[in-house]
Amino acid sequence: MYELDAAAPETGLIAYAIDIKRIEARRDIHKRSDEIVNKADRFKRVFPSGKFGTVIYYPFIQEHSNIQDRLRSDNIDSVVFASEAKESIANAIGLLLAKFRIRRRR
Repeated sequence: MYELDAAAPETGLIAYAIDIKRIEARRDIHKRSDEIVNKADRFKRVFPSGKFGTVIYYPFIQEHSNIQDRLRSDNIDSVVFASEAKESIANAIGLLLAKFRIRRRR
């Protein structure tokens, strides 16, 4: 079993899954990246046609490409970054939904 931060639709087969991860220290990149990859792998085993995306807060912007490289997986459909501000997280989720071609409800 694993936890998703958001999934749609609310009932039936999950078509879209979002994992939101906060990585605050450089030393945590490997562990958190592995957690995301493993969660995506488990999700795709159960929902092979579903889309899996992740929103990541990592304060070292110059190292975002490092995380993207670690998250290269056929099971991860999109990776977006956010700052710790709620508005930034909402914008990142909006970007992720747009990449999935989902219209956001207001």
